[in-house]
Order: sequence, then structure tokens, then C-alpha cells
Amino acid sequence: MKITILITLASFLFSGLTVFGESDCGVATNSSCCKAPSVVKFSQPQLPKDLLKAGETAEIVIRCAIDENGKLIGTKTVSSSHRDLESVVVAAIANWEFESALEKGEKLRATVDVPFRFTVAAR
Repeated sequence: MKITILITLASFLFSGLTVFGESDCGVATNSSCCKAPSVVKFSQPQLPKDLLKAGETAEIVIRCAIDENGKLIGTKTVSSSHRDLESVVVAAIANWEFESALEKGEKLRATVDVPFRFTVAAR
């Protein structure tokens, strides 16, 4: 059985995430004053072949707490359609490297939600 992993990670890596809510950084047109944490290095979760059945889809959202230095300091499951996958996803995220969040040029702690979607190809 072929497992296709579709992680909505690309949108996380390449889009501006709202981590600061409605933060006012002074000049509204200055996009460099506030920056969400970003992933510098990542690895995909390694799923056991028999965890999902053919045609099955699972979705998980993990909240990541990242410190001022870009180090992952904690994770929390926000939602999960398949509880058995949570530990696999969290184990993969534990190896990720982040660039810290910035607000007005200062590094700070932040949290981001990272969505994952797994789909097993039908035979």
C-alpha cells in the first residue's frame, strides 16, 4: 500500500502567519517590523504502513511554542482526527529547526499552529 503524505507545510513555510494578532508595528507599510517564526529545517513524519487504511485521510494540527532563539520549547495537539498519529507527528517536529519571531527588530517567543494532512492512496 502506498502512503501519500500531504502536509500543508508549504503554506506554513512560505506564507505570513498571523502570530501577533492585530499588532501595530508603527508604520503600516513596513512588512519587516513583525515576522512570525519560520521553519529553517524540517523532516516529514514517518508513518507505519498499517496505521491508516487505503483511502483514509487524517488531519492533525499541532501548536508549536518557539523561544527567542528559535528553539522548539513545547508542542500541544490542537485537533486530531486520528490520535495514533499524534506521537509520530510530534516526534518529527521535535527535529525541526526554526528562525525566531521578530517584533520591531527584537526576537521573542511565539506560538504557531502547524496543520498536517495525511492521505493513503487507494490501491
